[in-house]
Amino acid sequence: MGLDLTSFARRYWIRLPDGACLSNVADEREVHPYIQNARRGVTTFQKGGLHGLVYKDEGFWAYLESDRSAAELESFLNGFLAGLAVRRPEPPPADEDEAVALVGDDLRQAYAVVPIDAQDTLVVADDGMRQAVRYIERSVVANPTAPVLIVGETGTGKEVLAKLIARRAGRRLIPVLISGLPPEVVPVHLFGARAGSFTGAVDRPGVMAAAGDGIVFLDEIGDLPAEYQSVLLRAVDRGEVQRLGEDEPVRVRCRFIAATSAERLSRLRPDLLYRLMHFYIECPPLRERPADVVAITHYVLTHRLGRTADAGFYEFLLGCRFPGNVRQLIHFLRAVAETVPAEATVTVSSLRHPFLRKQVESLGCD
Repeated sequence: MGLDLTSFARRYWIRLPDGACLSNVADEREVHPYIQNARRGVTTFQKGGLHGLVYKDEGFWAYLESDRSAAELESFLNGFLAGLAVRRPEPPPADEDEAVALVGDDLRQAYAVVPIDAQDTLVVADDGMRQAVRYIERSVVANPTAPVLIVGETGTGKEVLAKLIARRAGRRLIPVLISGLPPEVVPVHLFGARAGSFTGAVDRPGVMAAAGDGIVFLDEIGDLPAEYQSVLLRAVDRGEVQRLGEDEPVRVRCRFIAATSAERLSRLRPDLLYRLMHFYIECPPLRERPADVVAITHYVLTHRLGRTADAGFYEFLLGCRFPGNVRQLIHFLRAVAETVPAEATVTVSSLRHPFLRKQVESLGCD
């Protein structure tokens, strides 16, 4: 065929029409969910810094991971299929629902898995969230100094997007929860103080000066007291902060990412708000992201908890409002996995367990 599979793909798993299998994957269970959940034809995805492709048709399945682009993967696949004289299937009709399609027990759902750190993994299937990730990788990271404002309800993934920006930029993220700071502590913690500037004061550089060229993540920025917003504006706009007790400002090199809910935006000074929203990213609530409900559920149950669920369980979750959004869904899935017997498939009936009643009620399901 003239195509060197082993040098093109870092990892591959291919089942040929005659039943033979070509693979360099140590544990085939790692790739089966991607194949099982992909729609017929070609599905591309991103996995960390690599691109991936799944091809699925009757009698022929392929999984490829490579540092090449998605377009190069498709081109390689076309050559591979031509060498085998395999015809690609016609694409589905344009009006077919590809976002969330549950047909019996077959979950046809493709999603991107972006490792962030030991605590967080970004799982994305929703078109809006996919666009946000692309925007971050193509525009936000390319401008290393401009501030970023991320807006969304609690639990939608604002901090995870901030971590993604820092990871892609190779910079340290310094999170500051504004709502967790007593008002009298805010100026010292953020901007610093000189020893003797007030009773008991010691030399403190403040978060912004100590961050160096890292990224300061101001979570719940809407809770910043009004009297300190002008000081923050100067830091964001001019790269200067003035420590308590100092006459001269101190230069800071950090980048600023701020996050808050839409309701709290009105608490910010207009000039600070406009300066922070050089890059503006919205995290829609989970109830508006049905594709992500399915993707996150599948990823957490299958890859993190080693469990399976039937189509009815997914359909049940799609009818919930999730007031706590992604964070609530993940904690709920963990509670289910720890309550339902390990050998059992998770179903809607599993949720009748008395110790899950309150968790189920909190989801706001129809």
